[in-house]
Amino acid sequence: MALWVVLVSWQHPQQAVMLAVSLGGYAATTGTLAGAMAGALHGCRWVPDAWWDNLQQEDPQPAAAG
Repeated sequence: MALWVVLVSWQHPQQAVMLAVSLGGYAATTGTLAGAMAGALHGCRWVPDAWWDNLQQEDPQPAAAG
């Protein structure tokens, strides 16, 4: 599934990762694989700053709405 996503969205790596995750199932694994393949094609400069910032937080879970 991840390979298919990258093949159809190879020019838009961020879109490819978001599509891979939105397909459900093993979303984290599929998104990780799509991101790795996109990184192999494009390097890491395409990764949005917000994604990097989220990795640096101690608690990467979004705040609960309420």
